Amino acid sequence: MKANLQERVSAIHQQAVQVQTWTAWSWTVGVSLAAAITAELIDFLLRLRSWPLRILLTASVVAVVVWAVRRWLVPWWHSSFSNVQVARRLEQLHPRLGERLSSAIAFLQQATDDPREGSLELRYAVVADAESIAADLPLESSIDRRPARRALAFAVALAIAALAIGLWQPTNFGRALARLVWPVGGPMWPPRNQLELVTAPTAVALGESFEVQLIDRNGHLPDDATITLQFDEPARRTERHLLQQRGEKLVFRIEQVLTGFRYRVTGGDDDSLPWHELQVVQPPKLTDLVSATEPPAYSGLKPERGGRLVKMLAGSQLMIEGRLDRAASAVRLQTATKEPLPEVQLAADRLSFHSPANSPWQPTKSQHVWIELVDETGSVTGRDGPLELQVIPDSPPSLAWDQPGDHGAFTSQALIPISAVAKDDLAVQRVELHYASIGSEPQQPQVVVLFEQAKPPARNFGEGDSRPITHVWDVSQAVKAAEGASFSLQLVAYDFHGQQTSTPPRRISLISTQDMQHRLVQRQGVVLEQLGEILRLQRQARTLVNDVAARQQDEGKWQTRDLDALQSADLQQRQVQRLLKNPDDGLTKQIDLMLAELKANRLQDEGIASRMESLQKQVARLCDDVLPTLEEQLAAALKTARLKSEATGDCADDSPLSLDGVTEQQNLAVAALEAMLGELAQWDNFSRISREVALLKQEQQKLREQTENVRVTLALAERDAEPLNLARQTAQRQLEAARLYDKLQGRMESLLAKLRDSDPLAAGSLADALDAATRLAIGGQMRSAARQLQEARAGQAVQSQDQVLAGLSEVLDRLASRRDQDAKRQLASLTAAAAELNNLTQRSENLAREAAAAAQANDPQKRQLQRLTKDAQRLAEEVAELARKLERLKAKKPGDSLKKAGQALGGTSQSAAGGNGGEAEQQARSALEDLQKAKQELQQDIQQAQEDLVREQLARLEAELAGLLKRQQNLVTETERLDGFKQANNGALGRAQQASLRSLAQEQRQLADAVQQSSEAFSSGETFQLALDGVRQQMQRAHRGLVRSQTDDSVIAPQQQAVARLKQLITAARSQDSAPENEEPAEQGPQQQTGGQPEVRSIGELQLLAQLQTEINRRTTELETARVASGDFTAEQQTELQELAAEQGKLAEIILKLVEQPTADAAEDNNSPAPQPPADTPPPPQKKSGNPLDEELLKDLK
Repeated sequence: MKANLQERVSAIHQQAVQVQTWTAWSWTVGVSLAAAITAELIDFLLRLRSWPLRILLTASVVAVVVWAVRRWLVPWWHSSFSNVQVARRLEQLHPRLGERLSSAIAFLQQATDDPREGSLELRYAVVADAESIAADLPLESSIDRRPARRALAFAVALAIAALAIGLWQPTNFGRALARLVWPVGGPMWPPRNQLELVTAPTAVALGESFEVQLIDRNGHLPDDATITLQFDEPARRTERHLLQQRGEKLVFRIEQVLTGFRYRVTGGDDDSLPWHELQVVQPPKLTDLVSATEPPAYSGLKPERGGRLVKMLAGSQLMIEGRLDRAASAVRLQTATKEPLPEVQLAADRLSFHSPANSPWQPTKSQHVWIELVDETGSVTGRDGPLELQVIPDSPPSLAWDQPGDHGAFTSQALIPISAVAKDDLAVQRVELHYASIGSEPQQPQVVVLFEQAKPPARNFGEGDSRPITHVWDVSQAVKAAEGASFSLQLVAYDFHGQQTSTPPRRISLISTQDMQHRLVQRQGVVLEQLGEILRLQRQARTLVNDVAARQQDEGKWQTRDLDALQSADLQQRQVQRLLKNPDDGLTKQIDLMLAELKANRLQDEGIASRMESLQKQVARLCDDVLPTLEEQLAAALKTARLKSEATGDCADDSPLSLDGVTEQQNLAVAALEAMLGELAQWDNFSRISREVALLKQEQQKLREQTENVRVTLALAERDAEPLNLARQTAQRQLEAARLYDKLQGRMESLLAKLRDSDPLAAGSLADALDAATRLAIGGQMRSAARQLQEARAGQAVQSQDQVLAGLSEVLDRLASRRDQDAKRQLASLTAAAAELNNLTQRSENLAREAAAAAQANDPQKRQLQRLTKDAQRLAEEVAELARKLERLKAKKPGDSLKKAGQALGGTSQSAAGGNGGEAEQQARSALEDLQKAKQELQQDIQQAQEDLVREQLARLEAELAGLLKRQQNLVTETERLDGFKQANNGALGRAQQASLRSLAQEQRQLADAVQQSSEAFSSGETFQLALDGVRQQMQRAHRGLVRSQTDDSVIAPQQQAVARLKQLITAARSQDSAPENEEPAEQGPQQQTGGQPEVRSIGELQLLAQLQTEINRRTTELETARVASGDFTAEQQTELQELAAEQGKLAEIILKLVEQPTADAAEDNNSPAPQPPADTPPPPQKKSGNPLDEELLKDLK
């Protein structure tokens, strides 16, 4: 037991000594390592080169080591304690022990037989007691090992750090350790900065710039990099400058060097760069520089010569020539990006050069090009320039589309104006219109060439090309051009480089003529409103001036307050001028747009066109004659008024201001505007009535269809409730239509009362329409149909509705008769009136014979005269009706004669009723004479109308043929181009050429169709139609050849023949001097005038006959020559021969008609007895023999 307690304390003693030892050594080693590592890092980072600093650093490490030894090892070495001291420390940590443990250890260390230590039993008892208490205590855990662990961890961490550094940077670690151990000697650190001069010039030209560029191969640019300059002239001096950082380089630059110097660069810890010497030399200089550009061939640009600024088109070739003031060993072209440039060729004398030396130079981008000069020593002594190259790419063309607007509406026969501006930086080659029908399936666009030129015009670079494009597109020539169709239009412009630009597509819709008329009526209403606003403003201006004039008259002097009134009047007058002549939305602009829309939609025959033309003329007279004078006089009055208002004192003048001229002109303006507004308002009402009648007719047509459905349903379903309900609903709609018609008829009657004095022609048409409406009882028929539907008599209702539709159609015809201004419709109407007049004349002759017989008969009862009364009265009414019709057709002379005839027939009726047979006979003969005179005058009007029709159709035909000729000429050019390509490639066409050939064939077919449509639309000459048919046949022949991929003479020949005949047609169409103008219409006999329409032919048409015969002769000769050469006709020649035979037959028929017509007319004149002329009528002039037109024709044919 004793041994156990003592062993425990001894073990604890040993452990305490071990802990103390580890702690002392760990701290000493750790601190020493920390000092050494810190010193090495300081040496590494600072790159110490001074040995005193290194000795100081080593001494610092030694000092730290000594301090650590003194701090931990020396105390550890001198520390010594016994087991009793250990026991006393344990007693402090465990108070239960008291002093028992130290006493027990002391007793255990004493000898048992030493009498000086006291009782042995007592010592045993103390030891036993201490041992018993210590047995329960953890004495071994009383030692604190944490300081030792911390010290050991510190030492181990530093050792690991030193080992890691040594493994990571063994060279640097070893060098640092060696330098630390041997501060006076030892290895040296490599420099941190490794500087290198990228550019270190040794020679520069006098006055040129000097620049050095410095880099650090270690990637650490020093902040203190300095260049040292040492100058010897004009005085010795040294300059130091800091280099400036530019990106990853340090740069120093002198803009102008005048003397040489030595220089050296240092920075950071690198001062190893050597000295350089810069020499200033006299360089060769550029005395002349010329640049020449050769644009690409497609551009059409002229070659240009210039200097240092070169503006060139992309793809152009550039050449540079220059001269030097002294010889150079080399000349190079340089750019800032060091791109490869063409070599420069020096001349033999080395005083001139040119570039490129070999291959052509085509710059691709804009840049600055420097000319680098190398002297004879091989040093670059200067750079001249820069040569500024501006390479401008060829931009695609641009298009600005003006007309038509997007979502426009036109009729199916419209001539749509195409207006745009095409621009290109060089030249526009072609502009096309691409159109396609919009439907459920995508359509292949059709192409119309609007503009084309074969080669670009010669011009200088930068001038550009701006070309207005105007074209009239006949939409009726398009495929699927019908009401309700829609087309997508797109303009495409091409330049000579093959670039193209397309405009966004625009959509147009084709609507019916009635819908277009409705739109025009609405726009007419807008014009009417604007005209009303102009009149209101003009009246206000007049009122203001009249008020000023009235106050002056009452007060006898001028008042300053009147100036405000005149200024207000001037403002009102300016507003009137703006509303009339504003180029954007003025009244004149609105009228111009309406007339253009009427012309585009081929609605010039509509009455609204004549009204707008009349309004346009009246507005022009107002703006040109009245308003300028009014504004001038008002401005003069206003100026005088201002002077009166500003005058004071003795200069004051309060005399009345003269406003008579202003008032007079304002009255004229108001009167003109009131006349225009009244006329247009009445016409607007008339147009709206016509439109409402048309809409009512459409509604009635729908009702008729619905009634037919009711009739069928009732027949199948007998008396079911559903068909009966449908019948009652239809009856209600029919009653509503009847009420609308009654209101419309009331408006027509009100308008008729207003129009009787202002517009007799319109009043006549409206009166005729009202008479037809009253006579046909349209409203009653509508109500009858409604009543029949209510009673389920659908069959009878359908019949009533048919009568309503017929009546509405007649009313519309009566209303539309006032718009019969077109030459063709005018001619047809006059011809119909002539037929009716022939009938009336025949009946008048019968009436005259009966009156003569009744006058000679002995009839006491006068029964024959009583019968003549009714006949004469009925005939007088019909003659009066025809007179009104001719008056509406603007046939004034025959209308007046018919009025006289109607009055005479009325006198005949009255005389017959009074039993005066002789007077009745005389009145009947007078009426017959007036009818015969009316026939002659009407025939003259028919002749004039036919001449007008011929002129109009020829003018329209000339315009159409001009467009067709241009298109055909383009086709000939394209065919010849394809044929030339085909011959150059052994008869083969490429894919692109084949596509062009297919497009060419399609265009040729479309052109033939267009010619056929023009022929069908022309009705004023068989000769023109025959010539147009010949053009169509030649185009069809060319189309057949193109379809067979032929481009030789078999295709080109008919194309050229079509071109020649089109030119003949255009020449003939321009000869509009009709031959009948040389003859007096009175030369025609009365019986001749009663026949059909006279044949009006122009000299141009007769000349065309001769040209057609000559052409037939030539083609026949060519065919015969071909037959003799080959022995027989080919299939194509056989077809051409048949066409020639047919054309010759038609030509013979036309000539036969011309030759036989005078003979037939003369025979008719001989066989038809002429009526006796009145006594006071001079005899007609002797008719000329022969026909000069026929003579001209026969002379040409010979």
